[in-house]
Amino acid sequence: MLFLPLLDKESRQLNFSLSKHRLTHWLILLSLIGLLLLIHPFTQEIFLIIVAYTALPEEWFFRKYIQNGLKQYLSKTGFLKRLPERTTAIICSSLFFTALHLPTQGQMGLAVFLPSLVLGYIYQLKQDLIFVILMHTLFNLFFIIYIKEAYTSWF
Repeated sequence: MLFLPLLDKESRQLNFSLSKHRLTHWLILLSLIGLLLLIHPFTQEIFLIIVAYTALPEEWFFRKYIQNGLKQYLSKTGFLKRLPERTTAIICSSLFFTALHLPTQGQMGLAVFLPSLVLGYIYQLKQDLIFVILMHTLFNLFFIIYIKEAYTSWF
């Protein structure tokens, strides 16, 4: 399912326009990721797995494919006129993202809703999939290092 965007011609087209602004943001995120990897070497083994099997396909599917598709659908149909299309698309794609995490992660899957809203909002503002993939990677590393152990000890 996460690879459905590969079947859609519009979703396959990625915006790789480089600007100083974009490059600076990417480098800041890469520096933060690198710092976490240096401080916590056990995460180095799973870094590529996080990027290749979670951050990249999930962001491509939920932001570029689902969120953009919902926004276009809502703007064409005028469905749910009380909320702006982009807000509704962010909320719906985040609910879907959370729902798909529940079967594998149980209650801990609920913890992805807020970061998903943040990633959806950032994607909506920047339209920069690479930036959102790097943010997702940073969130996952932070979760694995700092939150997961505390969460499991509480419940």
